[in-house]
Amino acid sequence: MDEHTSYDIEVAHSPDQSDDVDEPHIRQAIELALSRHGCLQASLSVALVTDERMADLNQQYLQHAAPVSAMNPSG
Repeated sequence: MDEHTSYDIEVAHSPDQSDDVDEPHIRQAIELALSRHGCLQASLSVALVTDERMADLNQQYLQHAAPVSAMNPSG
């Protein structure tokens, strides 16, 4: 990240996933994707969840209970 970019990236996951999650690598990949698309500023939250939890979130926000890979509850 250069001096002209500002990224606020939060990676959340359950404690039982701690050994499987490489947060610095995830942040680095997100920063690379943002910079390659010309994004200079961003605030992004990433939640790593199980299929069951994703289905619950999908039901809550989208009214169907199938898991999906990404969702945007604000539309």
